[in-house]
Amino acid sequence: MLGRLNELENEVLDSLEKYDSLELKELKSILANLNYAVDSARIGICQWNIDRTISRTNSQFLKNFGYSEHHKSQPFLMELQESFFPEDVNRAKALELQLYKGEIDSFELDIRQTVEGRFKWWRYVVTINRNTHPEPLFTALCWDITSEKELIDRLIRRENQLIELNSRLNGTIQELELAQRSSLHAQSLLDVALHESNAYIWEWNIQERWISIDLPVLSDDSVGQTVYTIDKVLEKIYPDDITKIQMDRIMDNNNNVTQKTFTIDLRINSENKGYKWFEFRGCVVERDYKGQPVHLKGVAIDIQDRKEKEEQMMAVNEKAVESEKQKYAFLSNITNELRTPLQAIVAFSELLVTMESREERMNYLAAIKQNNDILLGMIGNVLDHSDMENVEEPLCETPVSLWEYMVEMQQIYSLKIQGPVRLIFTNSYDNMKVLIDKEKLNQILDHLLSNAIKFTKAGYISYGYEVKLDKLVITINDTGVGMQEDKLREIFNTVDKRDAIPGALNHGLSICRSLVRKMKGEIRGISQIGAGSSFIIELPLNLDVADMGAPAPKLNDVVIMPQEEVIVEKRNLPTILIAEDIVYSYMMMKTLLEDHFNVIHAENGERAVELFLSEQPDFIFMDIKMPVMDGLEATRRIRQHSSTVPVIVLTAYAVRSLKKEAADAGCTDILTKPTTAKQINAVIRKHMKK
Repeated sequence: MLGRLNELENEVLDSLEKYDSLELKELKSILANLNYAVDSARIGICQWNIDRTISRTNSQFLKNFGYSEHHKSQPFLMELQESFFPEDVNRAKALELQLYKGEIDSFELDIRQTVEGRFKWWRYVVTINRNTHPEPLFTALCWDITSEKELIDRLIRRENQLIELNSRLNGTIQELELAQRSSLHAQSLLDVALHESNAYIWEWNIQERWISIDLPVLSDDSVGQTVYTIDKVLEKIYPDDITKIQMDRIMDNNNNVTQKTFTIDLRINSENKGYKWFEFRGCVVERDYKGQPVHLKGVAIDIQDRKEKEEQMMAVNEKAVESEKQKYAFLSNITNELRTPLQAIVAFSELLVTMESREERMNYLAAIKQNNDILLGMIGNVLDHSDMENVEEPLCETPVSLWEYMVEMQQIYSLKIQGPVRLIFTNSYDNMKVLIDKEKLNQILDHLLSNAIKFTKAGYISYGYEVKLDKLVITINDTGVGMQEDKLREIFNTVDKRDAIPGALNHGLSICRSLVRKMKGEIRGISQIGAGSSFIIELPLNLDVADMGAPAPKLNDVVIMPQEEVIVEKRNLPTILIAEDIVYSYMMMKTLLEDHFNVIHAENGERAVELFLSEQPDFIFMDIKMPVMDGLEATRRIRQHSSTVPVIVLTAYAVRSLKKEAADAGCTDILTKPTTAKQINAVIRKHMKK
């Protein structure tokens, strides 16, 4: 048994020896393979203590950093770390300290190195072995990761590039989407703009002889919804315009020309209600092999309003040209006519200086006065004529009692008659109030009655009114010189009328026609040489329904006060206030009036107001341009105390706008300088109530 035990023991020992030998071999093989793998991977191994006084490395570590295998210098780690980036070394030391203290088990760190201008990356995986003697040692695996870092950098750059490209792509997609939405929006706006501007897209295929256009003026009898045969379209075009659309007329058939624009104005029948103008703009989008246009596109624009405005402008231009001609003829004519009375005035004035005979001096003075009256009349006509050229004023219609108005006219114009001529107001109609522009009516009757008085040397002048349907008819007849029938047709023209009535330029009649037409009426004349003339004015009848008026008194009940009866009893003279800053003008007025009126003088508007309040005058002549306070402001202040006292503007400003300003200020009437004693007496007779 013992022998057997020994035998078994030996077998066990042999087996253990054999096993240990195999395991050792296997372990050695594993170590050899591990060393080969480490060397192949160029992994350096290094051990060192905390103060770097001990260092152990494998050959690969030394090779990695350029040291020989026999390098035994202990402080080489101190030398080596000088080639590393300082911030990386500081980080490594901090981590080593944590590892040494047991705060961490290991750490991994990438360290940068520069050697002779070369830049490299190393990766360290560091652990600590606390079982070594006499102190713990750090063990680090180290290998070169420069290629890896460069690859990562390239990948990062490529990734950034891809991110940027992706961002650009997204931006491009967004731009395309925005452009698409903008295109749709623009198309919508274009459709709206075309519709609002009366523009229509068209397309013309010449070879297939069809035109596509959504034009409302075309009928619904079409090939398609908006497609028409060329023959159907030609039926709608104005015949004279068809030749405009012949291609050899509108296009240059040069083979080198691939596109050419054109514009044609055509008239198209609009639903058989008349032709409308359209402007067709287009271009060639396709030609055949010979260069001939076969396909055209464009836009058609409704230009009817533009054509109408062009016609209106042409008419206005023609009217302006004609007006300029008339103005030139008028100025030439009036210059010649003005020189005639001026020559007489100048000549007789010079003769007065040397003439001793009283009778002849009186004759010369009469001639001067007569030519002076003619000259004043011409100047008045010229001013009225210039007013006709201004922008048309609206009618200022006020209630007017026709019968009373006509009686006033008789009182005024009877003073102008000289010789055996009677002024007769003939009327059998009841007194009626009408709404009418009294100022314009005054001008019309003034011209007609003044002409009748001027050219009637014997007989009578009659005037009156009557109502015919919806018309107010005013007639002026005279037994004057009359005129020929051919001259009568030109009597209302503004030029070349010197021979229409002998010895008169007679611009007043053209003014009459303009005024009558502004009042929406008509005027005509009837005349015969040697038998007199008649003028008939027809105006719209506009009754004042608020006051139909009382029956008119018989004409023989109207007392026509002669000029001398303006003079009131000297024991109770009326007072007239003359507001005038020019002494000579005041002296002239005072000379005319002082025998029959108490005359008081105000040298400015402020003084005029003071004298009115203290003296309470019956009548006021008011100049406009005065120092301290002008005449219109003085009139406004006077009207605050009295609405009845007559205030007559006596001014040299012969402008039409002054009449409205004076009326707005409260003035009763206007006299324009120079004026005559008859005009002054007439205005006093007209407005003085006593």
